[in-house]
Amino acid sequence: NLEEGLAGAAEAFCESEVQLSDDKQTVTLSKIFKWYGKDFASKKVDLLRRIAGYQQGEELKQLLDSNPKGLKIKYAEYNWDVNSK
Repeated sequence: NLEEGLAGAAEAFCESEVQLSDDKQTVTLSKIFKWYGKDFASKKVDLLRRIAGYQQGEELKQLLDSNPKGLKIKYAEYNWDVNSK
């Protein structure tokens, strides 16, 4: 089913491209979310909530519930080499 395949791809992407800092104050996202973030959500906290919905763990969800505006967002450099494969 197409929907299940897309959901699986989104989960895999969010698991590999979203990291929470050791101090639990900064979320590092793929640069794709900076470029196309408005396509997913109008506010950064809503973007993080959407991403958290695709992650297996509960840690990001719990942090958003306890302190939604306390998380900082940082964007990782995009690896353009992935496009050449």
